[in-house]
Amino acid sequence: MKLIRSQSHDFSRFWPVEPWGVQIATASGARRVSQAFPFPFALVGSHPGCQIHLADSSLPDVVGLVCVFGSQVEITPLVPKLQISVEAFNGGVSFHVGKNRITVRVETPPNGSRPAVAFQPPDLELTYLHRRRRLRLHRRVTLIGADHPSSLRLRSVGLQPCQGALIVVEDQLWYLSLCPADHAVPRAGATWQNLTDVMFQVGAVGIGRFHRPADPFVVRPWAVARRHRSAPRTQEGDLVLAKSKKKGRPTPPRQSIDPDLLTAQIMRRTQSLGRWRWLKQRFLWGIIITLTTALSTYTIVEIWKAVRRRNMDIELELPALEMIKEWIASHL
Repeated sequence: MKLIRSQSHDFSRFWPVEPWGVQIATASGARRVSQAFPFPFALVGSHPGCQIHLADSSLPDVVGLVCVFGSQVEITPLVPKLQISVEAFNGGVSFHVGKNRITVRVETPPNGSRPAVAFQPPDLELTYLHRRRRLRLHRRVTLIGADHPSSLRLRSVGLQPCQGALIVVEDQLWYLSLCPADHAVPRAGATWQNLTDVMFQVGAVGIGRFHRPADPFVVRPWAVARRHRSAPRTQEGDLVLAKSKKKGRPTPPRQSIDPDLLTAQIMRRTQSLGRWRWLKQRFLWGIIITLTTALSTYTIVEIWKAVRRRNMDIELELPALEMIKEWIASHL
């Protein structure tokens, strides 16, 4: 399989990546994507604005995202109902989309490939609906949108199910739009944006990187520490720093609480308590019904036995009564 020889491109404004190419194979034959890839990412779909365009009208506009990190390739599906099977091999990956088999290969330079791009989980800050939310990204590629398959979901703010992707490369944070209309005519701020030092606006949502300050370390004398045992925490801005009581080691700062997450946790806890209370009541009622049934059965059996014994005694006494009657009749 031959590669598409990519021309020399300026990747200085993006993350490090080796030249890479794509080949699409169908039942009618294989074809190479003629355009070069000046970016380390590509959208896959039937929309003409996708870098990897599939001539299949039955497919959605965008079905997947291809990201190249150094010499590594990562495929992210964007349609929940469309299954994408990925097969990795040395120097690239191959995956199926409908009736198309797409092969992505990364060219290895003569002096060897670059080292793998490191991943450092950054802190993200979102501003929407007069609220501020902070969280940590634990994936190299995180989808942001209003519904599945986005892992970072923001509802009621006018976003599409897959609005964009947050990409972490070393100490940089990038935002990539997943709308093919933006990729048809690339323009600054619409298709991609480096969020390392700036705040980016996606509709009504502000996205930026939160640089958490280093934890201060305060060592107090023993007498001062004893006076302040009742108040071991100090407030600094919107962070709460706790002074450790063991060997003067500070504990990590407490993150801000998301109201939606807190409400969901309280609702789950309330439902769990209500379910446990219902189960306990059912269990107690079951015990009461079982004991009542057993006691009633025992009482009925004993009564039945007593009645039968009484009937037997009456039958035994009848011959004596007949003898008495005969004796009285003979003497009269």
